[in-house]
Amino acid sequence: MPYEIAKGIFVTPPLIAIDSVDMPSPAEQASTLVHEYAHNLYSITHPEHESEYNKDPKLKDTDSDKYWHLYLTDEDERQAHSEQVKFELKSGISVDEMIRNKVGGQVTKDTYNIALLFKDIIDDAITDMENENE
Repeated sequence: MPYEIAKGIFVTPPLIAIDSVDMPSPAEQASTLVHEYAHNLYSITHPEHESEYNKDPKLKDTDSDKYWHLYLTDEDERQAHSEQVKFELKSGISVDEMIRNKVGGQVTKDTYNIALLFKDIIDDAITDMENENE
């Protein structure tokens, strides 16, 4: 079904659109494209997949820890983040910077568990890259 992205402008999904006003950096845009395209590929190969973190739209507000655990352990998200991490590492972004970006700029007591879950994805991505180079 076509989607109207602006008045009179229709596109047929799949569509990856990035708001360049909210995300003006070409590097961030490219990283986001890698992440979202990985979701697209995952959805093609796993059409039955349902994300648990999306089932309750209020979960992020009512139980943030549970939301982030479900989000960062979801196989689709893990693969999309893994591809994004590999791209960012090759682009020169440090592991610390990736983690800070994920948790809003600074690891705090409230975001520590999120940082640990994301660090696990980063470690797996690094292992994948090392195995690809062997």
